[in-house]
Amino acid sequence: MFKLTSSVHFVIFLAASAIPAAAQPGESFSPNVPSMVSPREAAEAERSALFPRAFDLTAKPVAPAEKGSISVEELRNPLEGKSLKLILSAQDLLAKGEKARAMKVLQVAMDDKRAAPYALMILGTEHLKTGDTVAAIAELEESVRLLPSAAAMHSNLALALGWSGNGEQALRHATKALQLDPSRPKTRFVMGQILLLLGRKDEAEFHLKIAAAALPGARALLVKYFPGR
Repeated sequence: MFKLTSSVHFVIFLAASAIPAAAQPGESFSPNVPSMVSPREAAEAERSALFPRAFDLTAKPVAPAEKGSISVEELRNPLEGKSLKLILSAQDLLAKGEKARAMKVLQVAMDDKRAAPYALMILGTEHLKTGDTVAAIAELEESVRLLPSAAAMHSNLALALGWSGNGEQALRHATKALQLDPSRPKTRFVMGQILLLLGRKDEAEFHLKIAAAALPGARALLVKYFPGR
C-alpha cells in the first residue's frame, strides 16, 4: 500500500465554474486545524479544507467525432440524441442549483443504456459534494464497469479514491486512464494530482507540465508545488 502524504489537494473543476486562483510561491497549503483535536479529526479537517466544493468530475459529453480517441464501448453506444440531451440537461440543472429536477432527469438517464455511465458519474460527483465517498466510489465504480474503455471514467474514479485515502487503487485507475488516452489533458492532470498525493513529486511535475498547456488548474499546482521551476 502506498503511503499518502498529507499536504496535497486535488483541483477538480466544474466546466462552467470559476477556477481558483493559483497559490503564491511559499504559501502554506495546510489548513488551520485546532491543536487539541484527534489525528482523525485533523485529517478530516484537512481533507475538507484542501478539496474544493464544486465537484463536477465529468466533462461535458461531446460527439465522438470531436474526441481525440474513442473507446469500443463509446463507438457501440455513442452518447448522442436523446441520451446526450439527458446528460446535458442534468448538468445544466445542477449548474443552476436545481438539484431535485436534476435527480429526476438522472433517474430517467439511468434507464438509457448510452446515458447510464455518465449519469452514474454525475451521481458520484453529487455524493462527493456531501462528503459521502463510499457512495461516490460505488457509483463511479459502476460507471467504469459499464464503460471500461473510457479514460474519463477511470480518471473520475481515481480522484474519488484519492480523496478517500486509497492511493494504490487511485494510481491504478489513473494509470489505466493514461493508457487509454494519453493525449487527454485532464488524464494527465489527474495523474499529476495522484502522484502528488503519493509524494512522487518529480513524476507529478512531468504530467502537470503536459496538462498545464490546456488546463489552468495544472498551472496553479505547478506554481504551488514547484515554484521557480
